[in-house]
Amino acid sequence: MEKWVQDKIERARIERWKRLDLGKAGLTEIPQTVCELEGLENLLLTEEYYDSELEKWVVSENHGRPNLISVIPEQIALLTGLTSLDLSGTQVEDLSPLHALTGLTSLYLSGAQVEDLSPLWALTELIDLDLSGTQVEDLSPLHALTGFTFLNLSESRLRVFPLWLLHLPHLESLSLYGTPITNLPLELLGASSGVNCLAAVRAHIAD
Repeated sequence: MEKWVQDKIERARIERWKRLDLGKAGLTEIPQTVCELEGLENLLLTEEYYDSELEKWVVSENHGRPNLISVIPEQIALLTGLTSLDLSGTQVEDLSPLHALTGLTSLYLSGAQVEDLSPLWALTELIDLDLSGTQVEDLSPLHALTGFTFLNLSESRLRVFPLWLLHLPHLESLSLYGTPITNLPLELLGASSGVNCLAAVRAHIAD
């Protein structure tokens, strides 16, 4: 880990930052010192992210090498106040260490190597979930999670659209572009990644 990254984490500890951007930090793992940051609410490990307040994509404030993170440490469970985690673009496969982060409301995994969602079954506070470009085929582990407002499944490996998604009471945005779904017409899936096709899918099913 480069010294500037160590210094940034130490400053976050001293000043009790709620948000920490460690994108483009040349990390091969999530440092233990990050997992010890009391009060941290938002952890960014991606090169680019969508800022919901600014309503636009924002590049990481850092200028180092891309992260090559493949494993989430068990110690991440220490971040009991974490509400938002962005692991987009990482090589992460196993989400098991996240099972204890029951306060998470936003989880971004775009482009990660994730396939198994079963570790997320207890994350009942999840509202935003980005699984675009992942290896995910099965959404059944999420069946009991009813708080979603945003689901991005674009370019995942989802083959059968689960109708229970349409019964989520708070869902406002659903993206299915580029999936190999066979039980919905292709034209309903949107013209590009991130396009909200919820209304079109609901209308089709209603017919």
